[in-house]
Amino acid sequence: MYELTMTAKSGPSVGLEIAVPPGHTVSIGRSSSAAFVITDDALVSSVHAQVQSLPDGGFVIEDLGSMNGTYVNDQRLSKPTRLKASDVVRLGRTEFTVAYNDLGSGATGGSVSDTVPEVVAADYPPQFPASRAVPPGGALPGDGGSRVIEGLASAVPSRFPAVEQLAELAPQLSNGESVEAAVRRLVSENKSSEALPLLAYGLQKRHSVWWTTCVIRALDTNLSEAAVSQLSLAEAWVRDPNETRGRAAHQAAEAAEFATASAWSGVAAFWSGANIAPTEAPASIQPAPELAGKAVMAAIQLAVAKVPEETPQRNQQAAELGIKILQGRISWEKSNG
Repeated sequence: MYELTMTAKSGPSVGLEIAVPPGHTVSIGRSSSAAFVITDDALVSSVHAQVQSLPDGGFVIEDLGSMNGTYVNDQRLSKPTRLKASDVVRLGRTEFTVAYNDLGSGATGGSVSDTVPEVVAADYPPQFPASRAVPPGGALPGDGGSRVIEGLASAVPSRFPAVEQLAELAPQLSNGESVEAAVRRLVSENKSSEALPLLAYGLQKRHSVWWTTCVIRALDTNLSEAAVSQLSLAEAWVRDPNETRGRAAHQAAEAAEFATASAWSGVAAFWSGANIAPTEAPASIQPAPELAGKAVMAAIQLAVAKVPEETPQRNQQAAELGIKILQGRISWEKSNG
């Protein structure tokens, strides 16, 4: 059996060693909530990435929606990626060198990982078709609906429960069924939880961020002042989706350590924009197309889970609010916010 180690060779945390034993998953970030903390690196997010042990003895690293990305051998990650001995992993300004340690013999180095079987990248995690955004109430002409769900391979940040049975939804749209019709049908079949990803990835981005704020306000009538402020920032972006407002919403979310539904509503606003690069960066960075949907799902799931014993009813309420937004019955233009 093998243990993976990542040793910081450059950056503010030189000498930091991250060890991942077999059967474990560890998170890395700037916040004390991460298993391994990188200090004094402003380019590292609160919970930036995680390394996970695989059943075959290998390890994968996954970016957790960080602002500045996770890199392996100078390639920015868009999905969980298998690590090999001598790989160079970069988070912010900190670079790590990867090694595999044989717990039986104590051997380390590049040759050890050669004994670990390769895993087909498509097998981890399961990959699903990507999608383009769908206008409110609209179907997806020409593709049989199989592309309605955007970025399902990374539907939500891994700290949240996985959304199951998403692949089964695509065939249900194959006869030109609109997103609204599919959501209505799933609600009528008491499958509201399956309708939520359709809304998260099927709504246009402004509508999906608006949906998160409507759901959070409806499901929690006793919001804290901080939560109200975070939602107001997200709603301000919805009404005028510019970069300045998106950054303000994201900064409020980071201040809340991304711990609440309202914080993730702000993240969804920022990730729906055209540039997520740091303000001092010389060039813009476009967010990966699935990021906004990930944040939307995180916001909705956290809002629903606040009262676990009422999950089915709260899922239904969230889905029904989505239908009203699809129909134009709840519009930010009509809101007094």
